[in-house]
Amino acid sequence: MPLNVQTLILGRRMPSMNSKTIARQGGETLYKLRRYRDALTLYRQTVQFDPDYALAYAGQGNSLYELERYEAAGAAYRKAIELDSSFKQIYAERRKILIDQANTLYQQGYSLDAEAVNKSALQFDPTITQSFINQAEKLVNQGKTLCQQGQFQEALSIFDQAILLFPGDASVYVELGKALFEIECYDEARDAYKKAMQLDAKWTRAYVEQGKTLFNRGKALEELGCFEDARAVYGRAVLFYPMDANAHMYLGKVLYELERYEESRDTYKQAIYLDSSKTQAFDQQRQELINRGKMLFDLGDFEEALAVYTKAISFDPHFKDGYVGKGKTLDKLKRYKEARAAFQAAHSIVSPIQPIAQNTSWMYKEPFRYDL
Repeated sequence: MPLNVQTLILGRRMPSMNSKTIARQGGETLYKLRRYRDALTLYRQTVQFDPDYALAYAGQGNSLYELERYEAAGAAYRKAIELDSSFKQIYAERRKILIDQANTLYQQGYSLDAEAVNKSALQFDPTITQSFINQAEKLVNQGKTLCQQGQFQEALSIFDQAILLFPGDASVYVELGKALFEIECYDEARDAYKKAMQLDAKWTRAYVEQGKTLFNRGKALEELGCFEDARAVYGRAVLFYPMDANAHMYLGKVLYELERYEESRDTYKQAIYLDSSKTQAFDQQRQELINRGKMLFDLGDFEEALAVYTKAISFDPHFKDGYVGKGKTLDKLKRYKEARAAFQAAHSIVSPIQPIAQNTSWMYKEPFRYDL
């Protein structure tokens, strides 16, 4: 015959001395049957019979714990301990189960689940916060030592464990960011620094200073003419500093030096989007190509001039001077059909009611050249 909770909760006619015992025993029976809610009801009934019955509070704690109501479970255990100190052991065991579970989940790679269990442990026993802080500090020091030894990968797992114990400490995220930076995981390092800054804005300077090391390294390589290496470093700076206009501008400059003009243009566009004053640097580089083309044209080196004007158009396909220079050069090379196409492209860029800035009236003096 199945147990009915109501039959286990005795009426007032039952002598009070027996009522609490039977109710408590009923709670234990239901608990063993994993009917935790029903067991909780009986344990609470037991407390009504005797508010100082420690065993009933412990029973409530057991039931609430199984129901994953950890804050209420902790409160029930602490009340039991207040009445009978022998219940400290089960309280400590329950707390240890949660902490061990969090550590196991972390080791298995389930960091979010581990963090959730850690929060449950803190709800169960708020006094372990300081213990967590102390453990986290020890782990951070251990991680720093590993970093000093160049063992950055090993340090990462240590810092992650520290964060698991005390996720509110901004300095732990800074140390994690430093280690990630050293192994060139720049986007992850950036996210770690951002988390630190969210918790404490004072770490913004540390983030900025870390980024400067990339800029300085890139500039040194650029000055040595090692543009490919500089490009790699500035690329890392963009990952670490995606919202910094200078990072994009520096990358755009070395891409220009490497004659990767389309990539350079797109990178400059991002820099200009973040900071409109970077338009000046873009315009200067574009004009440099135009001036080089003009110089070669004036020297009569039309093939080289054509190559430079083509690069200028690749760098900025919306700048008419590149097409005008290309058209004039093609004309000198007697490639009239291509010259006409270049002039038409230049003309399409400006307003139909405005002439091209360059004096191109000469192109119409011998229209047979272009009427092909």
